[in-house]
Amino acid sequence: LKYWALSAKQGNSEAIGNMAMCYQQGKGTKQDSTMAFKLYEKAIQGGNTAILKQHTELAEKQNSTFSNLLLHDVYNQGLGVKRDQAKAHTYLKKAASLGHTESQVKWALLCLNDKNTTEAAKWFKKAADKGNISGIYYYGYQLFKGMGVKQDKAEGINYLTQASKRGLVEADNMLGKIYYEGDGTEKDLKRAVEHLKKAVIAKKSDAQLLMGQCYKNGEGVDKDYDLAVQWLSEAFQHQKTKEVKSLLEDGTDEGFKNYIDGLKKTYIDKNYAEAIKLFKKVEKAGISEGTTMQGVCMSLSDNPKKNEKKAFKILSEASENSSSAKYQLAQLYENGIGIDKNMDKARELILQAAEKGNGYALDKAGDMFFEGNGVAQDYVKAAEYYLQAEALSQLTSTSARNLIKCYNMGISSLPDLNKKEERIQALGKVSSTDNVLDMLRKL
Repeated sequence: LKYWALSAKQGNSEAIGNMAMCYQQGKGTKQDSTMAFKLYEKAIQGGNTAILKQHTELAEKQNSTFSNLLLHDVYNQGLGVKRDQAKAHTYLKKAASLGHTESQVKWALLCLNDKNTTEAAKWFKKAADKGNISGIYYYGYQLFKGMGVKQDKAEGINYLTQASKRGLVEADNMLGKIYYEGDGTEKDLKRAVEHLKKAVIAKKSDAQLLMGQCYKNGEGVDKDYDLAVQWLSEAFQHQKTKEVKSLLEDGTDEGFKNYIDGLKKTYIDKNYAEAIKLFKKVEKAGISEGTTMQGVCMSLSDNPKKNEKKAFKILSEASENSSSAKYQLAQLYENGIGIDKNMDKARELILQAAEKGNGYALDKAGDMFFEGNGVAQDYVKAAEYYLQAEALSQLTSTSARNLIKCYNMGISSLPDLNKKEERIQALGKVSSTDNVLDMLRKL
């Protein structure tokens, strides 16, 4: 192995093939099928036809799962051979028939894409029976939809629930809608929201749209126009533009329409007098965000009729029932607007607003724990807040840099820690944007 490795460094495809055999069989080194696979591919790509012939015989005559998988990859990618999808699929199906679970799922997906739903269901079921999470999800999906199998919504929900319990957010995305609509089961808005909360973190636009509706209507959660707008703006940015516009223009919820129009008057037109009129109508309909936004308008420095003391009074009263009011009131305490500066009170309100899911507060709460600003420094807690803010696309560039540091610390609770470099690269591109403002401009 030592001398083959030296020869392999010089590009000798025979030596590379021999190294692959050593790794496959565990001779001269620890057995490592993944390394063997990579080396065999490199050898074949380098012109080692003997290896190709050998594994073709092993695949076809001795039913070697390893060889079938290798040949599928070789022909699928055209490694040292002419790319041949038909041949690749033949070897993939053979590996699936030999009981290789991942191949069963891949073959089933190919069947599904070819609209051969009966064949797809058969192979998803085989993978599901072995506990494969993708097999469980897709077989549940097909059962629920009646695709290629006799429709059984209750059994489909059982499979989808299994996938959800194992952390597959695609299942949560589907279950959220199922329980929201009461499709094939009793309508359960609280359960719907539980699943939607998992799906929105993974930026599933269907779930973002439904979550916005839940907060808008007070379904399964307390009615909260601020959070409704936050989630609808996320859906708006993620291919649900028509659906969000339709929801806002249907005319059935005058209070919400007034709230949206008031936001536009505040942040786009800077017409605070008209905005306050609209927010008073929202307040009259019993929505606390109407009160909150009146306070915000009165506190803004470019409002010629600003009244800081009145803004403080309004936001203090509204903060009893509104997470956005808590956040806005915290800004007054932090900056000494309408009240003496009080950082302890500001931090207390930020944390309360963050716990209710306010995106701006989540970001600030993360910074507080990361820096140990008035609280015990806690990187794990900081990362939790940052991830929630990121799900709302409200992670600032500064907070993104802090989250990168959390990844470099290797905090075990972070998602995709095994893809740390990819996550760090993505976080490095974060710029402080406001999807709510962007949506308001386009409506």
